[in-house]
Amino acid sequence: MMTNDTGTGATAIAWRVKRRRQFIGTFVLLVLLCAAAVFLFLARQSLEKSRAEAVALRLALNDARTLQAEREIRSALDDSARQMLQQAARRGITADGWAKRLVDVRSQPVLRDEANEFLLSIARTPERFFDFEDFEISVRGNEAGIFDPFVHSGAPLLFGVRGTLVFRTGSAP
Repeated sequence: MMTNDTGTGATAIAWRVKRRRQFIGTFVLLVLLCAAAVFLFLARQSLEKSRAEAVALRLALNDARTLQAEREIRSALDDSARQMLQQAARRGITADGWAKRLVDVRSQPVLRDEANEFLLSIARTPERFFDFEDFEISVRGNEAGIFDPFVHSGAPLLFGVRGTLVFRTGSAP
């Protein structure tokens, strides 16, 4: 008696084909999942890189805006300085027509007449002006005030002044 293995053989072949299809399907699914994981990894890296570039561009934009504002301020200052120089030139005030000297008198005891004489010598006129940095005048004791007449002899005031005397070296316009 011969057995017909065609039914069992067909079943085994069908079972192998089915298993092969499952294996191929699983393999394809695994490859697709790996490809999706790689794609997501690369997309995330690209996103992080884009975010970093966006932050860098925002910083560069802020720097550019700050630089532009600084240049606008410098330009306005340059324009203002140019206008002042033009006004000074129209009035005959030129830099080479003036000189300056530093005056530094530190708490010197002086007579009131000497202090008055010095203050009159640095008073503002069209020919000179004094740019004060520091000015001090006081009495040497408690017996008198600055504006009270001093009857005793000697040097009743302590006088100090620091600043720059600017005076004309050429003729006035």
